[in-house]
This record gives sequence, structure tokens and C-alpha cells, in this order.
Amino acid sequence: MPVVRLYANLRLLAGAKTFEVPGDTLQVVLQNLCLENEKLEKSILDEDRLRPFIQVMVNGLYISREDSLSRPLDPEDLVSIFPAIAGG
Repeated sequence: MPVVRLYANLRLLAGAKTFEVPGDTLQVVLQNLCLENEKLEKSILDEDRLRPFIQVMVNGLYISREDSLSRPLDPEDLVSIFPAIAGG
């Protein structure tokens, strides 16, 4: 089962930093993650799309927005989800 690791305020919303989530595509994994933790849904997904300020990596490689949700996943994949962080 793919592992999802959350960062920054997403960890606070979820109450944990790592989850094992079933799914064979990034979209299915994200949808299942949001079903398990409804507080994340409004922060990560906008219906069937990633919110504009969310960045996703799979196994350390950034995923482009064009093919991000259709990307197939293997059970040993690590999905990292980052919210936008601003400062100055």
C-alpha cells in the first residue's frame, strides 16, 4: 500500500504525518486519504483536482500538474504532500 507523508499544517489537520493508503493511482490514493480524514479534503482537493497551492512528490520526484492525478502508483511508493509555505 502506498505511504502518504504530510507536511506543515496538513499534519496538524490530519493529526498524523504518515498514512498507508490503498490505491493504484495518485487520484485514488488522495481520494481515499481524504475519505479517511475529511479535514484534509478541503485543503488538498478541489473536487477532482489538486488545489493550486499543493505540491506532490512521488518517491522524491515532483509530479507535474498535467498528469499528477492519473499517475499510476506501486504499493511501495512514497507520496509526499506539501502545502504552500510563505514567509518573509
